[in-house]
Order: sequence, then structure tokens, then C-alpha cells
Amino acid sequence: MKRFYFLISVLLSVLFVLAAVGCSENGKDQTDDRDQEYTITVTESEDYALTPSVTKAKAGTKVDVTLEVKNADQWAKAVLYNDSECTKTDTGYSFTMPDCDVTLSASMQAYAEVKENGIAKFAETNVTTIAKNASYNYSDILKDEWGLDVALDSAYMASLKSEVISSDAAVIPQSAISVKSYSKDDLKMGSVNGFEIVKAKVLIDTTQIGVGTTWLTMHFENGNVSPKEEGTLVVKVTVCEYGQIELASMQETIVLDVSGAGLSDSLYTVRVCDGDYVDGSSVPAAKDYTLTAEDGKLRISFDYTVGHEYWIRVSAGEADDYNTPLSIGAKETEGAKYTGDTTLPGTGRLTFTLADQVLELVVTAA
Repeated sequence: MKRFYFLISVLLSVLFVLAAVGCSENGKDQTDDRDQEYTITVTESEDYALTPSVTKAKAGTKVDVTLEVKNADQWAKAVLYNDSECTKTDTGYSFTMPDCDVTLSASMQAYAEVKENGIAKFAETNVTTIAKNASYNYSDILKDEWGLDVALDSAYMASLKSEVISSDAAVIPQSAISVKSYSKDDLKMGSVNGFEIVKAKVLIDTTQIGVGTTWLTMHFENGNVSPKEEGTLVVKVTVCEYGQIELASMQETIVLDVSGAGLSDSLYTVRVCDGDYVDGSSVPAAKDYTLTAEDGKLRISFDYTVGHEYWIRVSAGEADDYNTPLSIGAKETEGAKYTGDTTLPGTGRLTFTLADQVLELVVTAA
């Protein structure tokens, strides 16, 4: 019996020691010292910076963590303390200090553009380099807005739910973003179910934006069908100062034959105007060329913005004349086309598909 009590006493002693001495998360021995503070260190990275509210804390203390993403093309999937995820908060992240030292790190993932998903498709004609205080593809002519078109394909959609999130509020803040929807009736498509929403325009107030790069995550959902019909797009947007948008261009030449115009003037002004001009770009919307006809012809070489439609107008004299009687005939070659002034002068449209083309056009009196 004495041996039995002795064994029980030994067992209780062992249990007491095990209760007093344990193994922490990082393998260090625990103690019952409630005043012990543990160290918080941060993993260095070129892609992010983490800042804890304290660098030492006792077990059970709440620690706040702020995250700064240095790489604009990446986003944080999670912020970790040791191998555990921090809790996402309104201002950043937080965790409760364990009874061990902590190392903070972030799990990063690269953004990837998604221009077609589910019911949504990003328009190929959208210009994703935006100039501050510029207007392009807007909904209100009185506002400095930049519009990005999204085609929507979901039957019987009379209500559109949408959310657009900018990865960098210093470039495009949430307050600068709005979404406008368009039904078939709005677009005068003339088909049945005119109430159906078939397009959305993501509008950006260019008076609120800052220079830099951000990613827009755009979610669209049919608000009146079940199960859900939705689509999420991810697009990279760059903001620059006004006048710094660089667009792809090709050197092109037009030759205008004015010999049959029936005018005695040898001096002419030709206005070349970009019908798809992007406000805030480095080239002007229109340029006037005042030339003397040589052998009855005017020759103009200019930088043509790829994919755009231009209009041209020929006037006798030293200035552009809206009421010019001169009209330009249609012409098409393998790499260039002018539709012709079928109504008023300047109503034809000029396009090039190949670089270094020479398009010869005939000018006549209307």
C-alpha cells in the first residue's frame, strides 16, 4: 500500500511538472511567467512592408499590423504570424500574441488580366492609360470622366449589381469610381425585351486620380435571376499627367489632287482631324497644313494613330473653311481607305491598316 501511494505521488509530481513546463509554437519552453514578453520580427521583402504596432508583447496581447504593397502588380492573399493567418480588419490586420516569438510575413500573388469572364466582356476599344483631368468615352459632357465599356450577356437582366475595387486608392480612389448601366432601349437596339441590360460603363472621375498604376477588379451580377449569373474582370490601369498618353502610331501620307477643283488658288489649307481623338494624349486632335500645290497636288505626311478614323477637309486659302466647296472622292487600297465625302466636305472617314502608305485622293468642287 505504501508503494501504491508512492507511485501516485510520483505521477502527480510528473503531471505538475508537465503542466508548468510546455512547448510553445516555435518549440521554446513555456513558463508561467506572465510578465514575459515575446519578440515580433518582420520578413524583409521587395514586394511589401509590414509594420506591427509593437515589436514586443506578452501572450494574449492584440497586435495590429499594417501592410504596404510595394509591387503594384501584386496583391496580398494573406498576412501571416508564424504559420497562422492574421485577421483582416478595416485598417489592416491583427493577431493575438502567442506565448512565443513571432515572425510576420505576407503571402503575395501576382495580378493577371481577365478581360472576359461569365456574363462580362471588356471592350477591346477601351483605352486603359488615363490622363488626369481628361475626358474620354464619358457619360456627361460637363464632367471630366473616363469611361471603360463592358458588354453584358445575361437574359432578362433588369437589375445590375456591380462592384469595382481599385488596388491603389492613391491612384484611383473608390470615390472616383461609378458604374452606369445601359439597356437595349437605351442603346436603341430595336429588339424584344428592351428592358434587358446589355452594357455597363465604368466611369472614373479624372479630377480625383493620381499618377501611377492600379488594378481594377470589376464584378457584375444579374440582380434578378437565380442561380447567380455573374462575371469578374481584372484590368490594369495606368494614370499619367495630362498630355502624356502615348498611343501607337504609323507614318502615313496622303496626296490630294486639286488640279480638277476648278479654282485659280494655288494655296490650300488641309485640316487633318482624329475622329477618335483621346483627350490627354501627346498629339493634337487636329492639325492644319497650309501648302502650295505643286503640279496640282498637295502632299501631307503625318503620324496616324493606329486604329483610329480621321476626317480631312480641303479649303482654298490660308485658313480652314467650314463652308469649303471642295469635296474629296472615295479611294481604297490594300492598306488604306477613304470613304469619300458623300454628303458635306469632311464627312468621309480615313483609315490605314499598314504603315508607310501613300493614298492618292481626288478633290473636286462640290
